[in-house]
Amino acid sequence: MKAAMGAVKPMEETMRVLTQTELSRMTRTELMVLLQRISAQLTDLAEDSPELREAHFNLTNIRRALARPPGPRF
Repeated sequence: MKAAMGAVKPMEETMRVLTQTELSRMTRTELMVLLQRISAQLTDLAEDSPELREAHFNLTNIRRALARPPGPRF
């Protein structure tokens, strides 16, 4: 769970796009926490800002990761 907590940067910092590889290494719980945190930040981001676009892109990727069937864990 600590990986997901560190994946979302504080609002003062620039949001970055999370890769599919990063998201695939997270548990469903971590993905849900990340989804909720980014969703909560949307209203604080400026309209048409790069950070808002990146937040929406991340939310789409997180939803895709949640929709995938769980793979084998090694």
